[in-house]
Amino acid sequence: MNHEGGGEGSRASPPELREGMLSEADLQAYGADLRALASAIRCQVRKQGAAPPDQVSLEEAIARARAGAAVQIQYDYAGARWRDTLMAATGGHKLIRMRMIQEGP
Repeated sequence: MNHEGGGEGSRASPPELREGMLSEADLQAYGADLRALASAIRCQVRKQGAAPPDQVSLEEAIARARAGAAVQIQYDYAGARWRDTLMAATGGHKLIRMRMIQEGP
């Protein structure tokens, strides 16, 4: 997983954002990386309108992303909390990664 980027976030600074495109092979590797390296994985599939999202397993989230659904995956990695959004795009899957701002003690 590539989590390179700027320094530590603070309450005053906006969350760190990264964007990229994943091919089908990249999406498969992405799921394997999360299973191997991340903890506290929580997945949801976004729905149209105001309906609450479906809470699903990582495997189901990846399958639904392949089918064109917008999926959010939140997890802990390297001492930080991350939220990835996967969306169908021309030529693959768009990945938007956000490092979550953690509230101070």
